[in-house]
Amino acid sequence: MALSSAHTVQGPGSHLQPFLLRRRAGGARAQHGAKGRFEKLLHDNGTHILKFYLHIDAGEQRERFKIRIDDPARHWKISDGDYAERPFWDDYTGAFEDSLSQCSTPHAPWYIIPSNHKWFRNLAISRIVSETLESLDMKFPEPTIDINEIKNKYHAIVEEEKNKNFSKASKRPAQ
Repeated sequence: MALSSAHTVQGPGSHLQPFLLRRRAGGARAQHGAKGRFEKLLHDNGTHILKFYLHIDAGEQRERFKIRIDDPARHWKISDGDYAERPFWDDYTGAFEDSLSQCSTPHAPWYIIPSNHKWFRNLAISRIVSETLESLDMKFPEPTIDINEIKNKYHAIVEEEKNKNFSKASKRPAQ
């Protein structure tokens, strides 16, 4: 695979949210099949899909809520929805488990990343991404031009500019 055909795309972190809300209301299993077929189509056309579920426990979430309330610079992160949905933590946990088990495939695996500690989350994700990129065995594309011809043109330009600068310097009056 040539580097010129490689692209990295980060999708929205909340693409499971609509499914989880519908599941909590009692439906939405058909959505998994559509997503699975779409991911298979992407895979069959050369796309490598990595999906990360960043898991924090209820205690860590509560601490992060406190930090957001106490720190005015983090007030922008506060959402009514966070607090309205918190009583349904166990329902969401079940919905995530169901969704992750149904939607993790060899061609589009889910990686469940313990994320109470951001340093560990970053390390785990970096390692998975790095190993995946290395497994692609990407190489730079072959040049489409004659490199020796370009080298000769470069050296001719350097020599010409050196001669111009020498000739300008020799014409300056002495100070």
